[in-house]
Amino acid sequence: MPAVNLIGSYNYALVALSVLIAMFASYAALDLAGRVTAAGGWTRAVWLLGGAGAMGTGIWSMHYIGMLAFILPIPVAYHWPTVLLSLFAAILASLVALGVVSRQKMGWSRALAGSVLMGAGIASMHYIGMAAMRLAAICQFDPFLVVLSVVFAVLISLAALWITFHFRDEKTGMGWEKLAGAAVMGAAIPVMHYTGMAAASFTSSRIPVDLFHAVSISTVGTGGIVAVTFLVLGLALLTSLADRRFAAQTLEVQEEKLQQSEAYLAEAQRLSHTGSFGWKPSTGEIIWSGETFRIFQYDQSTKPTVELVLQRVHPDDAGLVQQTIEQAAQDGRDFDFEHRLLMPDGSVKHVHVVAHAERDESGELEFVGAVMDITESKRAEEALRRSESYLAEAQRFTHTGSWAWQVAGRGASHLSEEWYRLYDFDPEKGPPAWIERLERIHPEDRAEWQGTIDRAIAEKSDYEVEFRILLPDSTVKYIRSVGHPVLNASGDLVEFVGSSTDITERKRAEVLLAAENRVLEMIARGDSRALILDAICRLVEELASGSQSSILLLDPNAKCLRHGAAPSLPSSYNEAVDGVVIGPCAGSCGTAAYRAEPVIVSDIAADPLWADYRSVALAHGLRACWSTPILSSAGKMLGTFAIYYRQPRSPTPLDHSVIRQIVHLASIAIERNQAEEALRRSESYLAEAERLTRTGSWAWSVASRRSVYWSQENYRLFGFDPQGGIPSDEAFYQRVHLEDRDRVRREAFLERPSEGSDFDLVFRIVLPEGAMKHIRSTGHPVRNISGDLVEYVGTSMDVTERKRADEERERLRQAQADLAHVSRVTTMGELTASLAHEVNQPIAAAVTNANTCLRWLTRDHPNVEEAREAAMRIMKDGTRAAEIISRIRQLFKKGTPQRELVDVNEIIREMIVLLRGETWRYTIAVETSLLADLPQVMADRVQLQQVLMNLMINGIEAMKDTDGTHELAIRSQRLQSEEVLVSVTDSGVGLPLLQREQIFNAFFTTKPHGTGMGLRISRSIIESHGGRLWAGDNSPRGASFCFTLPTKPEAPE
Repeated sequence: MPAVNLIGSYNYALVALSVLIAMFASYAALDLAGRVTAAGGWTRAVWLLGGAGAMGTGIWSMHYIGMLAFILPIPVAYHWPTVLLSLFAAILASLVALGVVSRQKMGWSRALAGSVLMGAGIASMHYIGMAAMRLAAICQFDPFLVVLSVVFAVLISLAALWITFHFRDEKTGMGWEKLAGAAVMGAAIPVMHYTGMAAASFTSSRIPVDLFHAVSISTVGTGGIVAVTFLVLGLALLTSLADRRFAAQTLEVQEEKLQQSEAYLAEAQRLSHTGSFGWKPSTGEIIWSGETFRIFQYDQSTKPTVELVLQRVHPDDAGLVQQTIEQAAQDGRDFDFEHRLLMPDGSVKHVHVVAHAERDESGELEFVGAVMDITESKRAEEALRRSESYLAEAQRFTHTGSWAWQVAGRGASHLSEEWYRLYDFDPEKGPPAWIERLERIHPEDRAEWQGTIDRAIAEKSDYEVEFRILLPDSTVKYIRSVGHPVLNASGDLVEFVGSSTDITERKRAEVLLAAENRVLEMIARGDSRALILDAICRLVEELASGSQSSILLLDPNAKCLRHGAAPSLPSSYNEAVDGVVIGPCAGSCGTAAYRAEPVIVSDIAADPLWADYRSVALAHGLRACWSTPILSSAGKMLGTFAIYYRQPRSPTPLDHSVIRQIVHLASIAIERNQAEEALRRSESYLAEAERLTRTGSWAWSVASRRSVYWSQENYRLFGFDPQGGIPSDEAFYQRVHLEDRDRVRREAFLERPSEGSDFDLVFRIVLPEGAMKHIRSTGHPVRNISGDLVEYVGTSMDVTERKRADEERERLRQAQADLAHVSRVTTMGELTASLAHEVNQPIAAAVTNANTCLRWLTRDHPNVEEAREAAMRIMKDGTRAAEIISRIRQLFKKGTPQRELVDVNEIIREMIVLLRGETWRYTIAVETSLLADLPQVMADRVQLQQVLMNLMINGIEAMKDTDGTHELAIRSQRLQSEEVLVSVTDSGVGLPLLQREQIFNAFFTTKPHGTGMGLRISRSIIESHGGRLWAGDNSPRGASFCFTLPTKPEAPE
């Protein structure tokens, strides 16, 4: 058998899952890169190895999910040692990547080298993974696509290194930037995989598959890979999060120590930023201490000279320094002055130089002095201002405000700008009073907060409390406040200092995650759609205090929105908007569904989109409405989700984030519900279709050798009660007709289940009440992924009526054949005189030629040659007479129709000869126009002869009693529709318009002695050959009969 190219397909759900895993792994890589960069020593090595393992597992999992998404028409197994080797390659590539991006700097050379190594590792992982495939086929690769996939791997690795390096900072890209980077990386990584998969082609092979150490991946296995991958990546992220929090807590402690250390360091710098030097003017020799080298920013291997000093001097101070040095060398006096240094990086230092002149034992002058860097003291004020600016920026970035308040009177002694922003107070108005600060706390949390403060005051202890604050615009924030007591020298509590951090995003994420789990549990339990959507709306209202939410469902037939859930909105408002037609100006929800994009209306009273619904909304106190379309996974519109507020309001970025998550959750619930409804409808349709077509379905297990499933219709067909369960095989065979029982056992699967072949058989069954049915049963074997036969599935169809119809059709066909034969015999009887004349002609000619032959032979000198020619004419006349008699016998003969390829032109010519006597009798000219290369048709010769004879006799009879020219025209031609067209046209009396179809009806005739069956039989013959017969006018007089026959061999009977 020749090799067959195997055509693969993709499971797009697994393809999407592989991309999702790639994005998740990319996000983990971005996060882990930050931890590797921030760590040091053995901790860095642990993070590097652990991160490489997690990231490599994610990349490897994406690859294998992508491979499992590729479906071939043959079983595929995987050699697990090779699979582990591909996993090692992925981890090694991840190790290289994390090693490169965790460096302090990443130049192009390092980036290119790292991308080549990482790309090679990913490509190796891919093709090693493909090498693990065990299947009955030969895998070949397109070299161009292989190279292209490797190039993609290197380029994607380069992009991934760049993205990871720039988002690795723990203070950068923690939100949407990092998610966007992960999305880009996750979408790009599968490009290499699917390019590599496109490079592979598979050709079937009969070589046995080596399944040693090979395993098949089932759906459960696939789920396991996915679960383990998400578990590994999730644990990595959770570990990173825990480490980050620990680092943040450590940083808080270190910041306090650093502030104290900075004060000590500032004092130490003021005292010790001093370098020493020695200088001999006579030799030019200069000796510097290490601090002096640092001040002048020269390497300690450099030999100090006066020229090096002058190179660092600021141009504006060069004259002063040059003069001072020359004067000191000349006069031998001490010097003490300040000047500036211009560093190579463009920075400026201020230095104070002090030198004392001495002479050594030889009397040579030398200077011993010190260079003090006084830049810090000059910049201290500027540095302090910058430090305050940095602190403010850090607080803004971390949403943390600092404060201090006096215990006596509760007055605030310090509130940072970020604190004012968190609590929405105006710093221009000064610190708010205690009661004003207290009123910002949410009423439900106020008592707990006050109790925490009172205990801290009583115990003079630290405190930490989480609570909500309610801002004037009804916005709710979650705050984490940490306070520390400050005692005076007497041990009395004076004040509390601390910080307040906005933890709203974290709290909302926690609440949302818990709520999502609850909703997903409801979906899994199969709770009603109304209950699930109601829970989703309540979740939003819990997250966004003061909001009211609704879900409207799209009615695709009416193009309108129907009520889905709105637990807090007034029922009268829900009734008013139920059925709103979507359009370009239909409020927030109708417009969002029309545009398929979010529609944010911050003030219903002023927005033109609410022109037709404004009065309804305002009457119910609704002023803002943010609506977002709910789309299915395939992008199909499902409905809208809306959040209402009773005051004008615009969404924050955090609101947008929550809305996106809620809409996704709602789409899952709605789509799941629609899928379940569709399944129920499908099952109902299937049951109804089985009932209407009298077709039952079943399944038979090979292992248990019994039926494991019967549809309701199958029970009805075989007369079993569904309440009694699936009947045993013996009970089933008791229903089979005794004469068919052995054949069914032999031809069905029961006695040869291991062969696994299809079967299709018809048999009879006898029901308990004695009724007999004809059943057609078909079966198909089902194998598992290993190729083992598991079960048979099939159908049982009641074909009793079809059997009866076939028998009736056969009886009708025989009756039609008998009638056609009678019609032929009758017609031939009417043509007896003509046929006798036609037969008599060649016989008379033969007698004449015989007499001529005798005369030539009885002469005195016999002319043998002339006698031979006469004898040849006798043979020819005899043959002609025999052919005429043969044709007549065929028309008289009654037999089963036999179809064969026939020449229509030949049959026309035969009929012309057969009816020549009639045409001569009535002086009718026969004109033919027959296409030379007319294709043959599959037909019964005798039946076509009968049709042509009927049409020609009808034409002759239509002309025999008329005046004028009598002409019978017969034509044949080929149509573009792969058909042969034959027309028989006469110049007789013609056909009235109303009779053109009536003449084909049984027993309708225009002849005094006609039966009315000739044309009816002729049409049935032509139609049984897949053709068409009709009548029309022949201008200027007469009628035309035409029929077509298909030229294809398989013409319908």
